[in-house]
Amino acid sequence: MSVNRVSRIYVELVRSVPLLVMILWVYYGLPQLSGMSISVFWAGVLLLALSDSAFEAEIFRAGIQAIARGQYDAAYPSRSAISI
Repeated sequence: MSVNRVSRIYVELVRSVPLLVMILWVYYGLPQLSGMSISVFWAGVLLLALSDSAFEAEIFRAGIQAIARGQYDAAYPSRSAISI
């Protein structure tokens, strides 16, 4: 499975689940699966890091895709082009 496909699945999965449901999964479900308890603070930190990283990935993807082909071709000779 390619990195592109894994990241796409991660972004779509995290963005489609409501934040409150993820809070319950992390705070109550993670200790059941891993066998170790987690404080409310660290559950929130973990959840917000996972959630915000998915949204940030989508923002960066949209920003890179917004670059027109002409702008990409114009930047290529100066080697400041983004490898797509």
